[in-house]
Amino acid sequence: MRTTLIATISFLLVVMTCQSLMGQSNPEPFILGSGAYSFNDWDPDSDPGTYPPNMMFHVFPDGDPELADEPSGDWVCRYDIESRSRIIGLFEDGIGFINTGNIQDSQERCGNGPDDVGGYVGAAIVSLNATGRENITLQFSLGIVSQGSGDPTPRECAITLQYRVGVGAVWNNLQDPVIFSSAGREPGEIETYQDIMLPAICNNQPEVQVRWKYYFIEQNDGGSRPMLSLDDIEITSSELSSAPDPVLIANVTELEFFHQLIGSPTAAKPILIQGLNLTGNVLVTVPPFFEVSDNPDNNFDEELSIPAVSGQVEPTTVYVRLNRNSIGAANGVVSFNSPEAEAVDVFVDGICMELPELYINEFMAINSETIADETGSYEDWFEIYNPNDFDVDIAGYYITDNLNNVFKHKMAYGAPETIIPANGFLLLWASGNPETGVLHVDWSLSGSGEDLGIFFPDGETAIDTYTFGQQSADISEGRATDGAADWVFFETPTPGASNNITSIRAIQSPGIHVFPVPASDFINIQCDCVIEHIQILDVSGRLQREEGFNVYGMATVQTTNMVSGVYLIRTHTDRGMAVTQIVIR
Repeated sequence: MRTTLIATISFLLVVMTCQSLMGQSNPEPFILGSGAYSFNDWDPDSDPGTYPPNMMFHVFPDGDPELADEPSGDWVCRYDIESRSRIIGLFEDGIGFINTGNIQDSQERCGNGPDDVGGYVGAAIVSLNATGRENITLQFSLGIVSQGSGDPTPRECAITLQYRVGVGAVWNNLQDPVIFSSAGREPGEIETYQDIMLPAICNNQPEVQVRWKYYFIEQNDGGSRPMLSLDDIEITSSELSSAPDPVLIANVTELEFFHQLIGSPTAAKPILIQGLNLTGNVLVTVPPFFEVSDNPDNNFDEELSIPAVSGQVEPTTVYVRLNRNSIGAANGVVSFNSPEAEAVDVFVDGICMELPELYINEFMAINSETIADETGSYEDWFEIYNPNDFDVDIAGYYITDNLNNVFKHKMAYGAPETIIPANGFLLLWASGNPETGVLHVDWSLSGSGEDLGIFFPDGETAIDTYTFGQQSADISEGRATDGAADWVFFETPTPGASNNITSIRAIQSPGIHVFPVPASDFINIQCDCVIEHIQILDVSGRLQREEGFNVYGMATVQTTNMVSGVYLIRTHTDRGMAVTQIVIR
């Protein structure tokens, strides 16, 4: 029989007793066995740090929080604020959410302490004690108070409904998601949602949480964000009719690809597992070459037992790693099993390999007119060269412009564009706009000089790095030949192709003078510097002659019996390296 008693909450002001989790708090659960939960009013004069009974408001650390982002704290500010990011009381119309480019930072608006500042909104959380209850059903209204100001299409935001069983569990969307978007709506428009039933795994649980999350969807033409509202919440339930089925819940269905360097295991990847209404413990097994533990650093084995307490396994993190002792692939499922519960499988896939040889081969930090990307924009670019006789996929590798921050950009998985062909090249765009495409990284190059680095997916092992200095517009810097040790400047860049040694520009020259031109039996190299050694290369980059000097002022290299043609003179001095071009007859 459905409970009909209504526990009216209205706009009572209550300072909640909360549990702390990751910086934000959780409200005390409302006992559904006592009646129905109801919320339909919030006074804008409510004191900072107060919330409706069994409800809490959360904020986020970054502007325009997206659906996958998680909160960092509680809303501790007033409810009558008229500017900046805010949650406001709307009297009988409930509560409103709106973000701007700034958070609240005034003690007069937020709490009493120096750390009491607002974040970016937001979410409303309601906690429920569903012990002995089933058929948990929600009714609520979502509306738009004000539309954004972008012209012609304002920014788009939305509110969605999510749930989780137990504090610390992962938030889930409903199988049929509830999403109220601001797109195309007029101020004052309200939509009422009825008979929204939570999944059966929420039945008979001591703590179930539901949240309405306000989040950013699309920039469109910019302008101010829309204000959205939440009102008229009613949550009902009925008495439990039979014992609930045992169930296992994992937060993922597959783990990110494992890259193992031969000789050491990979870093462990987490899986969050939860068990409800269980009749026995949970046994975790892994496929060949994988290992599992309840500790990310040690005690790894082929299986793991997780004890159930009173039929429950609270949200528990287990860790999986790849530890193969020979080169090759490995895949399969991490399986979670408990008596009478349907097994839960998480797919894992990986490879054990030697560190691939790759080179940062050429780059341009000031691309004014050399080459445009797929959008027609002239973005900074860099090129990676694969000298191996096999393809190399750099999915999961880290690309950075700061060797002190390896993790600035991670190459996406599952895209064929990340495969560098054998003896081939991959051109990447340092546009700062990764949403443009898989080959665009989340930063741009500095024309005044900085780092470039490629790191293995472990985030620790460098594959190739280079630190460069001042650059010139539309002049690239690269290896003298593909994969060579020496770096030179190119007047004719070759993005995505083999470096053209005939286009080297002697930008690094410390006042080098080479004569006679053309030469026949000898070449004089003169400069106001110490000449350490000289190399003569043909136009294919092959070394033809090399001599050491360590003299000041001038050195002479004999060229008798050299085949007539164009050569490159690479002069190494105490002031740098210079490359000049000369003809020998």
